[in-house]
Amino acid sequence: MSKHNVVISPEEFAKRLSEADVFSFSYKNPFVLACLYYVEGMSTVEMAELLGCEQRTIRRYMNYYGLKRFTKDYAFLVKQYGIQGALSMRKPTFYPLGRHND
Repeated sequence: MSKHNVVISPEEFAKRLSEADVFSFSYKNPFVLACLYYVEGMSTVEMAELLGCEQRTIRRYMNYYGLKRFTKDYAFLVKQYGIQGALSMRKPTFYPLGRHND
């Protein structure tokens, strides 16, 4: 499968956020996804285990809400040194945003 660099318009992004399940602790809540991934430094596998779903579900919802995932080398830095440590070493690198309905 080829990677796509999907661009979400501000209007579409706002629509998706307004329709999100923001009052639940689930993969359908973009704020939970962002907090676990960017703040806590969890991998998509760890997030899937915590939220009771498959890793692919996490990736799809991250794509749907426009949350870019770190490249493997940067994710390794986050795992080893935490998000603050990784940020102090170098600028984050991200995979292109993929389709959410692949």
